Amino acid sequence: MFNWGHHLYNVPTAGWIRHAAYAVSMTEFAFFIAIVQGFRKKLEEHRKFKHLLTYRFLAASELWVFLNLLLVLFMSVPAINRYTHGTHITVAHAMGATIGINSMILLASLGYMLRVDELPPGRKRWIVRGRTLTLISLLVFWCALIAAGLLKGYRDVALGMTDFQEMMRPVFTVLPVFAFAGLGVLAGLGMVAWNYMGALRKVRE
Repeated sequence: MFNWGHHLYNVPTAGWIRHAAYAVSMTEFAFFIAIVQGFRKKLEEHRKFKHLLTYRFLAASELWVFLNLLLVLFMSVPAINRYTHGTHITVAHAMGATIGINSMILLASLGYMLRVDELPPGRKRWIVRGRTLTLISLLVFWCALIAAGLLKGYRDVALGMTDFQEMMRPVFTVLPVFAFAGLGVLAGLGMVAWNYMGALRKVRE
């Protein structure tokens, strides 16, 4: 709920509203510090539960909470937000939350209900491979969007370009990386979904 404040910086409104939005956005530092402080505890938890597929998906969601929160904290600084707002960085933030956090939590929940940790070793290996492919591809996907956003923001704000085609010229060289990484995310999630369907058939039996 807190990270919506930075969207108000570019809205034509009273100054005190922008300052209030900035103050609210900075409260996310409390969550970020809490994640860093709990890192050692998470390592102990990981050693205990790392053999569980459902836990691995939850651990992936927590990693993406950390990465996305770090990105949002940068986006919430007005001097940086001036360059990032309305660029591919906003999309990276949304995709990190949707796929990295929400989808991983959903897959952990479905895996628990389908008892995927009781599947044969072969099927479990395919789920692990799908998860790994998804996470690696998503990281490349996310970084490509950030790179595209930085290029667009710099050419728009710092260089003052008004010709959209010229502004986007170097961005177009990054977008194929984003597209291929998106196919990797699709393939990884497809592998997980296919084996979850097998688990569903087993539960029904």
